[in-house]
Amino acid sequence: MKAFISYSHQDEWALDELHKHLALLRREGKITAWFDREILPGSNIHIEISTNLVDSDLFLALVSPDFINSDYCYDKEMIKALELHKEGQLTVIPIIVEPCEWIKSPLSDLLALPKDGIAISTWTNKNTAWLDVVTGIRSIIENNVSTPVASKSSPPSNNPLSVARYKAKKDFDDIDKIHFKEKIFNQLKEFFRKAVAELDSIKGFKGSYTDIDAYTFTATIINRNLQNGTAHITVFINRESYGIGDISYSEDRPGTTRTTNGWFSVQNNDYELFLTSNIGWITQSEEKITNGEIAAKLLWERFIQRAGISYAD
Repeated sequence: MKAFISYSHQDEWALDELHKHLALLRREGKITAWFDREILPGSNIHIEISTNLVDSDLFLALVSPDFINSDYCYDKEMIKALELHKEGQLTVIPIIVEPCEWIKSPLSDLLALPKDGIAISTWTNKNTAWLDVVTGIRSIIENNVSTPVASKSSPPSNNPLSVARYKAKKDFDDIDKIHFKEKIFNQLKEFFRKAVAELDSIKGFKGSYTDIDAYTFTATIINRNLQNGTAHITVFINRESYGIGDISYSEDRPGTTRTTNGWFSVQNNDYELFLTSNIGWITQSEEKITNGEIAAKLLWERFIQRAGISYAD
């Protein structure tokens, strides 16, 4: 799972402690954490934060008086995260690091960490408090369920028949499908941005990634070992007549007349939303794609193959 950590810069000590205590989950490959230190110089701060927030599974709010006082943390990051939480797009977890009036905030409807929402700074042994926080995060990841919406006095459920054993039928409306499509698209963007940067760092290859707008990105890669080792791709949320499917891609050079060489379509059954793929005008696959990383890998492998590049065995 990907966790977005929201914090006031006055509470960097708490960020460092959380990062340290998440070490085992990271080693196990169960969590990746994103926070604003990841933003590179020259990047658009607002776009980077917005993109990574929508792309995350967990929103970890390090709550303190400074967090509540921060217009950006409280009014922008937290409020947006709570909207996504209500829509089932991510799980908001309040982590109370300093005593404050969080119980009067919109976070009051959520079960906070550590136990009973007691601020970490007030614990005699703060490592015990952080262990309680990480244990709670681990339980969410391993059970793959949302944080319960309950009062702080509600005891945690010890029922061995956890909700993870069951699934319920659900109706999906157009708004659900739009949010799912946007989340997948942002995951595609993040994957390609990092993959192009990685390729560009390797001798013999060159890569360029550009965000055209909120709905379109483009990339170019060059394999200097081949005379014709150049490949282009433009990926976009389909909003116009030349696109097919919900997320389409073109193998044209950026800025030229756009064609469609393949697409992903948002589908649903009685239980979940997912993508089906049509890559390179091949017959549409019925395989269900439930996250953007799988879709991105399919697209990336086709992209690099056109430049004469493939993964080493």
